[in-house]
Amino acid sequence: MKRNLGASMMEILIVIIILMVTVSMWSMNRRQQLRVVYYAESEILRKDIEDKQSIVFAAKGSYYPLTPPTSVGNIGGIEMVDASKNNYFRTFVVTDVTPDRGYTIIMYGASDSPAAGLTVSSTYVRGQ
Repeated sequence: MKRNLGASMMEILIVIIILMVTVSMWSMNRRQQLRVVYYAESEILRKDIEDKQSIVFAAKGSYYPLTPPTSVGNIGGIEMVDASKNNYFRTFVVTDVTPDRGYTIIMYGASDSPAAGLTVSSTYVRGQ
């Protein structure tokens, strides 16, 4: 009686399908994790800008715009915001400033990063 020591074509196909499903699940999960990292960095930048705008508001009684889009900005001549060392969001702009009420922050994904093409916007209104 002859013994079959090899794998059949069906067994090989099943193993390949299982590997493909595993790799695709890992890939989708990885993409989601990277999005979380991108947005976490944008939140850090947003918080930094808001904190420094608050310091300037306390000192001068007004919020200040930062235009055109920049990596390093001086808010009201008092506080510096430096996004140049960020991995994903290195350019930002502060627009739609109402001096005593609020402003809008727009952060742009760096063109040489995986976040290229992403734009994150946040509006700050004093007292809310």
